[in-house]
Amino acid sequence: SITMYIMEPTPVERDYYIEFGLDIYNPLRTPPLTDNFWQCTVVSANVDQNGQRIIKASKAFQSWDIVPQLENLQVRLLGPNTAAETMSSISVEFTPVTTAEDIAILFNSPTEFDFTNARTEDDEDQVIFLVEGPLIRIRMAITRGVRTQIILRNVRLGKSGGQTDISITTWTGGLLQSGTWLPGTKQDERLAFRGGFRLPGKVEILYDKLENTYQRDPFTYPEQSMWSTQMGRPAYAEFHFHISVAAQVGDFLMISAAPYEPTRSIFTLVESPIGQSISSQTTVKRAVANEITTVFGGAIHVRLLEALVPFRRYEVITSVVAPTAQAAQDHGGTIQWFLETRDFGALPTNTNDGNSREFPIVEEYLFVVTAVRSPPLAEIIVSLDVTPALASPTALRVIAPLGFNFTETCYGPGESQYISECVPGQPTPSGRSTAELTVRGAPAVGLQGAARGILVRVQSPSQTPVAREWFIEGIDVLSDRQLGWGQAAGIDVLPMQDTMAIYPGFTGVRSRIVWRFRTREMVQAGGYLDIRLPFGFAPECSAATVEAISLPVGGGCRVVNEATVHVFMNTTIVPREYVFAFYVTPPAAAPLFNELSIILRDPAGAVSDAAVSIPGSRILEKLRIREGQLLWTSTKANRVSTMTISFEVLESLPDLVVAPEQQIDEILITLPNDFVHLVEKPTDLQLMNENMPLRDVDYVDYFQKDRIRISLELNRSSWVTLKSGSYGFRFNVMVPSPMPTFNVWFISLCSPNYPEGCSQITDPAVMATFAMPGFNLGDPANGLTLTSGTDRRFSASVLWSFVLVMVGLCQN
Repeated sequence: SITMYIMEPTPVERDYYIEFGLDIYNPLRTPPLTDNFWQCTVVSANVDQNGQRIIKASKAFQSWDIVPQLENLQVRLLGPNTAAETMSSISVEFTPVTTAEDIAILFNSPTEFDFTNARTEDDEDQVIFLVEGPLIRIRMAITRGVRTQIILRNVRLGKSGGQTDISITTWTGGLLQSGTWLPGTKQDERLAFRGGFRLPGKVEILYDKLENTYQRDPFTYPEQSMWSTQMGRPAYAEFHFHISVAAQVGDFLMISAAPYEPTRSIFTLVESPIGQSISSQTTVKRAVANEITTVFGGAIHVRLLEALVPFRRYEVITSVVAPTAQAAQDHGGTIQWFLETRDFGALPTNTNDGNSREFPIVEEYLFVVTAVRSPPLAEIIVSLDVTPALASPTALRVIAPLGFNFTETCYGPGESQYISECVPGQPTPSGRSTAELTVRGAPAVGLQGAARGILVRVQSPSQTPVAREWFIEGIDVLSDRQLGWGQAAGIDVLPMQDTMAIYPGFTGVRSRIVWRFRTREMVQAGGYLDIRLPFGFAPECSAATVEAISLPVGGGCRVVNEATVHVFMNTTIVPREYVFAFYVTPPAAAPLFNELSIILRDPAGAVSDAAVSIPGSRILEKLRIREGQLLWTSTKANRVSTMTISFEVLESLPDLVVAPEQQIDEILITLPNDFVHLVEKPTDLQLMNENMPLRDVDYVDYFQKDRIRISLELNRSSWVTLKSGSYGFRFNVMVPSPMPTFNVWFISLCSPNYPEGCSQITDPAVMATFAMPGFNLGDPANGLTLTSGTDRRFSASVLWSFVLVMVGLCQN
């Protein structure tokens, strides 16, 4: 009861209307009928003889019936999905105040909850008999004071998300009349209950992809960019999404996909303007301020420094490390990507519930490629070692570098325990050759463990490609699915060593071309050298004209056409150095492709060794000079021999105006290996033509004992050139023992356009080089006489030398 005192200064008059209100708590249930009354009594300030206040008026009112409230009500979202508009499960728990026969559950908000496909966990004792969108009625035994739980499956959650507003009532005595349910008597209720779960908003993924490092740069990595991310390797996950509930400043964006491991390397979050393309490369976007807080436990948490607005398009890219093959196997099942925004509540504010596409990731294979021999343009045997991880491929696809081509029957040689067949496949978009290898026993059996020594036949290119990597794919032939891939460093194409083709490029002047090469291969008798020349060189080669300086040429020589010469050998070629020569006449103009090749073929014509694309000599169309003579006085080992080497100018050289790039400023004489010249002072070098315009001072450099440099002075008071005639040089040398294999003397004509001059035949200043085969030990001397006049400055000394030699012979 409650007593209220009237504090008016004057008594309240009769029939005065008084109204007041009270805030009260209803009892749990309606009191007994005899007690369910409200009574109001008005008493006077005066008392009667018994000391009791005098009652002025009183009234009793029938109270209302109490509708009991459900006690300890809990409404929880069980999952597995929690995002708005998804199918999920809900738990309703309560303690009834009154015994009842059925319960009505109504979700007022968020809107569009739908129980159409719902079912109860206990479908025998809890029977759904009425569903109207967000309203569901269940017939079940509800006992006063007994804790009751209802689990509803396949509930479509409401739209957008937000705090739930739920009304729950229990009833007795309802019945179905003319297809309409008449509820009966309400027992307990809980209206507008907002103490249940907060429905997370929906993260809708509009676009997703997982890129490996190669896919971010397909121009640099055309092959690797075609394939899936390898397990255990860095990758980049990209998602375009929008949310249905605002994410406030200070909330977190969480991305996870165990067993992927996010990293801090790259993380970007941008807002994409409405109506633009989904491509991350072409749109203008606004960065969303954020900061990475934690990268731990397979998840990255990013604090939002500005709010995310519902239904705006956002794009996020985060760097990750893909799981290893073992981690992926241990994980089992689908790898789900979770995108969520969170505050500090039990449920996220937005989520995709992990409903994302599973990105394909494949194993990384250990892959090694080797070859015992790999000359250019040859059919070679390549050995492949490949080690898959856990999955067993039933086919292998091998991708060779550009220029390598698998032969029509690329299997073998020999029997492989791993592979039953090898056939060439379709080239890759970048033009690489491929081979399809069938695993022995496929498709029932796949390749398990390391497979070593798989042999395939392949045609090698002319030189090592710039991109020399080999690739291999493991494929499941039944599903045509890539299981893994790997790459190997590849092999070098190894041309013949120490290969040279030396000749002067004077237009229309017949010249000797000297070939030098060193092979690693053994070729049986009947093999031959296939020489390829630029077009227009008019080669001359026959049994009579080929010069076998250090080559078993007994088989002769044949000009096949103007660009091909075959040199035949009737003895076995063993790994060593070889030298030979024949004649060519350079054309009037430089060939379009000024390159030469030398190919060593076996008796069947197969390539055993080769050197291709050897740069040809410069074509000098304004000069006409030819090789002179090489003379000697002695061929005995460890004795002094007087050598004379010369060249002949057929037409006086043009001046600087006519041929500014074809002037001769220096002459370089290079001796064969192990020969030593004995020039100790300028007068030890005899010039055989007095018309040679020498530099006034220090015109000869003889300090390096395997070469002599003679400097000319062409620009005096007027331009001076070499006139037509023979120009020779005589000097003493010491004959070595044994003689070198590359027994060739060189006389090079050098340009003035290089300040350093020329000190060896490969220097850029060298315009042309004459290569002259030397003598062998025991060959007869061929004298001292040249076909041109002698230098007057040295004629006397030459004469006295000759006299002394004759005197010595007579005494002997």
